[in-house]
Amino acid sequence: MQRKTCQQDAPPLTDEQRAELDQRLNAYEKDKIKGREVSEVVKTLKERLWSLSRPARTFERLDRWTEAFSGQQ
Repeated sequence: MQRKTCQQDAPPLTDEQRAELDQRLNAYEKDKIKGREVSEVVKTLKERLWSLSRPARTFERLDRWTEAFSGQQ
């Protein structure tokens, strides 16, 4: 199966990282457990970051990340 990547210029994966991603994808394909929606994950991350008093710039990055991945659902 050809797998999509979000960034073609991303650094290469190690063998261990590739194996972990393959294992997770295979588990999904077997069980069809979708996990959480991107918006829910971002909301949780924002809440955690806010509690740590991270700057607003981090939220801007999360918003860009959300936009990039929301189209791939």
